[in-house]
Amino acid sequence: MVTRPERMHEVHTCRRLGVPSTRARTRWMLGSQRRLVRRWGWTTEEDPVKVEHAIGELIERKEWTLLSHRVIFHGRRVCHARKPACGVCVLARDCPSFGTGPTEPEIAAALVQGPETEHLLAMAGL
Repeated sequence: MVTRPERMHEVHTCRRLGVPSTRARTRWMLGSQRRLVRRWGWTTEEDPVKVEHAIGELIERKEWTLLSHRVIFHGRRVCHARKPACGVCVLARDCPSFGTGPTEPEIAAALVQGPETEHLLAMAGL
């Protein structure tokens, strides 16, 4: 992997070379990704390298890049930092932090953000 002062170049180089990446040195340590993997109980680590190893033990290497995108998407649309939309979350059944946000579907639905809102609410049964 080629590293440059601009950290995102690591990610772009990985993509061009077809190398799976959890983006631990770049994206995983952004607040939302660190918050979600800790909220889900996947790790308690703060160090990017330790986070990468913890996730690597749970998820197959070939799935790392797609997982990273899915975590980013979920954090931006449903699992917000201060008030997650637990009541409409498709992962709620398996989430150890269920109840951190509103669990009533009608209240939680108002918290979902982004252009996919209608689709996400349909997946939650609304």
